Amino acid sequence: MKKLLNIAKEKGTPLFVFSSETFKQNYLKLSELLPGVKHHFALKSLPHKDCINIIHELNGYMDLATRGEIDLVLGTAPELLNHSIVTHPIKSNEDLLYFKEKGIRTIVVDNISELRKILPYRNFFDVLIRIAFSNDQARFDLSKKFGTHPEDVIELIQHAMDWNINVIGCCFHVGSQMDTPDMHVNAIQSCYYLYQKIELLFNFKFKILDIGGGFPAQYHEHDISIEVFCKPIKAALDEYFPNMEVWSEPGRCLTANTGISVTKVVGKTIKNGIIWYYLDDGVYGLFSAKFFDYASFIPSPLEQRNKRVSRSVLCGPTCDSIDVIAEDVLLPEMEIGDYMYCKTMGAYTWATRTDFNLCNPINWIDQELISTPKAPVLL
Repeated sequence: MKKLLNIAKEKGTPLFVFSSETFKQNYLKLSELLPGVKHHFALKSLPHKDCINIIHELNGYMDLATRGEIDLVLGTAPELLNHSIVTHPIKSNEDLLYFKEKGIRTIVVDNISELRKILPYRNFFDVLIRIAFSNDQARFDLSKKFGTHPEDVIELIQHAMDWNINVIGCCFHVGSQMDTPDMHVNAIQSCYYLYQKIELLFNFKFKILDIGGGFPAQYHEHDISIEVFCKPIKAALDEYFPNMEVWSEPGRCLTANTGISVTKVVGKTIKNGIIWYYLDDGVYGLFSAKFFDYASFIPSPLEQRNKRVSRSVLCGPTCDSIDVIAEDVLLPEMEIGDYMYCKTMGAYTWATRTDFNLCNPINWIDQELISTPKAPVLL
């Protein structure tokens, strides 16, 4: 931890330490576990040029959702837009015009209104229809907000054919941070029967199956590994879609373990026998995942000056009373000026930070680091 401490002293805090090598290896590992699948990195999980440059270096693919994300790619590695899909099912007319101008060729729809919006661009866009597979096992059941029922896909395809819109396949997202691959396998199987039915009814074959994201990050030892998770998915794809071009949209599994946050104790007091530490980063910064990702964080001291542990509260620098990172936790006693760190901070932390109260800007550094215990706990 001495190296991390020296970086913090040199660069200042709050600090986000990103490992480009870890991100690269995660992408390569997923490609090895699901060979032949075109993995489109979901930029929303960690929207930074370093991630984009690595995907570009690996000749990979991007999953984008907004004009802002397109602009980030455009300013970093514009060639990647030729290998990008926009998977947000709901888009404004201005969005569609912008996507066309920037060369995005594949978009997603999940209802008749969105399909109708494409009419002025029907000779340009290829379309994926997003299917909803409700899943109460997911940390976030994305099918509650997006996706059409499998039985309604037929009607959308009929409209697309009547309107001369090119539908190339279907996509789904069974939810974020899945504990088992069962829903992926079930969805793949369901899509197989749906594709068979479509071929029978309309006498044409889809070109693409997009199996979405949801691949888990291993926050703790008891979490399912990506190797175990992908094995039945590969078997299902081999069985049901051996000759189909398959896409995916991984985010969290590529980014979670790439980031470490470092903060500094800037204040200290005692309330009702409990030590309160005020850090220079909080829930409006990198610890935003407490609200946006149901994460529970317990940062650790970078230097342990005192072996005695005390009941403690960790809170952030803003004037908002909800800016509390962790309550009633046992920590070695620290002093003002001491540093703390938290690992596995890559996914949906930097992405969801805000500038509320115009507090301390977060420094980003690309640095390889080893041995970083203490991860956030996803509730």
